[in-house]
Amino acid sequence: MRYKGKENIREYIMEMFNLVTRLRSLKLELSDDILVHLVLISLHAQFSPFKISYNTQKEKWTLNELIA
Repeated sequence: MRYKGKENIREYIMEMFNLVTRLRSLKLELSDDILVHLVLISLHAQFSPFKISYNTQKEKWTLNELIA
């Protein structure tokens, strides 16, 4: 799944979270850290400054921090 740039980024992240929730109901555990990583790698090049900012920080963001 890739961000197409048409919908709101927050809605896109929530859609990804809903997919992970469905996978968890099937007993496939994915941590929030993995979800944050999947969201970041699915973003277009226009989000490169955002990705760089995230990757240069020592502390990794939670899903809620990514949405905010």
